[in-house]
Amino acid sequence: MPGSVAAPGEAAVALTDALLALESGVFAIMLARDPDGQDHPLRSPFLVFFGATAMASLCGAALHGLTTERSDPRRRALWRTSLASIGLASLSAWLLAGRLALPVAHRSATERAATLAHVPYLLAVTTGDRPYRVAVLWYIPGAIALGGALASRLPYRGERGPAAIALAGLGITFLAAGVQIRRVGFGPRFDHNALYHTLQAIGVALFHRAARGFVGLAAGPGRASEPATRAGGAARRAGSSR
Repeated sequence: MPGSVAAPGEAAVALTDALLALESGVFAIMLARDPDGQDHPLRSPFLVFFGATAMASLCGAALHGLTTERSDPRRRALWRTSLASIGLASLSAWLLAGRLALPVAHRSATERAATLAHVPYLLAVTTGDRPYRVAVLWYIPGAIALGGALASRLPYRGERGPAAIALAGLGITFLAAGVQIRRVGFGPRFDHNALYHTLQAIGVALFHRAARGFVGLAAGPGRASEPATRAGGAARRAGSSR
């Protein structure tokens, strides 16, 4: 889950959040400028994910570095932008899940429904001061849906590699969330928030590797390649009928 906000003045937390923002921003630029797979259906949701992660983390880094009162309007704006960015990352997870698991004919209606469902959340976090757990609870269903969609691609020979890498990245994301919830860290100089951001950076790197793998495929996800066992059986049947 991208970004988090903690008490101000924590140098390690601010630094790791800033590095996570830089990493995600670079990955978004690399994917946007890659000439391969410009029309691939997974490209735009991945771009939204990296862009939203970069924005949420950048806001978190700024919040960690501020020493002003919590009522400061700058803190309020950064906080709300961070939560809104997490909502956009959640939307990207639903879009990725739909484009991985659903036939092309069913995607448009599903994506419209997912987008409309996120409107109340975005309105809520941008017009009021909501706790971080609101963003956590909103993000989890999309992450679970994405995990299921990625698992459905494992039987497909051409997509098995990037799907497995993305699942590993998703697993690290949940591990990072567990670290933050249980407040596991290495002392006050590198606390649970700093460790959370570090693990998130690993997960984001795996997601970028998976994105490059998916987008590099010649065809849309799962439509050109059959599962290896099914394809092999079809080839054998065709050969025996000659």
